[in-house]
Amino acid sequence: MVLRLRTDAGITGWATVSFGMIAGGPRVVQTILEQEVKPVILGMDPAFPRRIRAELWKALEYNGVAGWCSLPSRRGHRVWDILGKSAGLPVYKMLGAFRDRMPVYSMCGWYYDNDGDLARYKRSIAQACEQGYHAVKIKVGRGPMEEDVRRIKLAFDVVGKTGG
Repeated sequence: MVLRLRTDAGITGWATVSFGMIAGGPRVVQTILEQEVKPVILGMDPAFPRRIRAELWKALEYNGVAGWCSLPSRRGHRVWDILGKSAGLPVYKMLGAFRDRMPVYSMCGWYYDNDGDLARYKRSIAQACEQGYHAVKIKVGRGPMEEDVRRIKLAFDVVGKTGG
């Protein structure tokens, strides 16, 4: 799901949220964002991300707030995206940069339906390496330990063969 926060000055902040295997997740989150979060943050100044978080905390305290309060301000990065665009700076520089590059990984090692031979899993890791990633994040823990070991070994094999 792609989240968009648009200011009255015409600046838009963007962030993404993933729901893994939850089929109705995007619809539920859209409803919460539109009916609970939007009324709280509408009209607030994005230059005050901590105030936004505090207001969300007050409004959503009894609704399992930790994740929801952080979406527009901290984890979602939409407010920081807006602030960076407004200042003409990348966010990492606004926050006191230490380096100009950061290692990243691809979250590609999902559990895929009907993938008993792990062909789709293997292909997703290989594609990430072909795209230039040197590390991948995989899912484990759903089944027996032997399945986890199989998934981990396959990921190491694929990443090692592609030069990652």
